[in-house]
Amino acid sequence: MEGWTTIRYSHEQGRSIKAIAAEVGVARNTVHLALRREETPWYQRPRRENPRLTPFICTRA
Repeated sequence: MEGWTTIRYSHEQGRSIKAIAAEVGVARNTVHLALRREETPWYQRPRRENPRLTPFICTRA
């Protein structure tokens, strides 16, 4: 989130994509992607079953 904000702010100030990438420490393609996206990025971990707990899960209501 912080990197995305820095990228957008630096671009509005007129900095080049190459300079922004060097400042933030990401690839130029990542800077291009951040500038194309309008919404803030978010990450949600996919839900996984824990095989160790499966025998103890009650499936009846």
